[in-house]
Amino acid sequence: MTDVVPVREHLEALWRAGWSTRALADRVGLDRSTLYRQAIGERGAMQRRVADALLAIPAGGRNRTKERSAARIEDAEFLVSVGESALRICERLGVRGDTFGRLLRLHGRADLARWFEGLS
Repeated sequence: MTDVVPVREHLEALWRAGWSTRALADRVGLDRSTLYRQAIGERGAMQRRVADALLAIPAGGRNRTKERSAARIEDAEFLVSVGESALRICERLGVRGDTFGRLLRLHGRADLARWFEGLS
């Protein structure tokens, strides 16, 4: 086991750089809840293998998750502009409405988020 404090700080930098918890969990071979529990939980230590794998990810590195999110938002903007329904847009993009609504809010698009919130 290793000290979790430097790993938590690095995780925060990765999240600020646009990494999703899912992408990080996939990268280190854990499910999201296990990664989150180990990194943010009450315990002050985590498995050395997980800590080393997380610390090896460059915080300033290119993250395709952020790029995919931006592309989906652009697609949604276009589909809304041509009159497509929110439900149909979610089906086309392969996303849940409530999840996509939160993503839009995170990207400063509260106007678009209202279309999708409440859909599941």
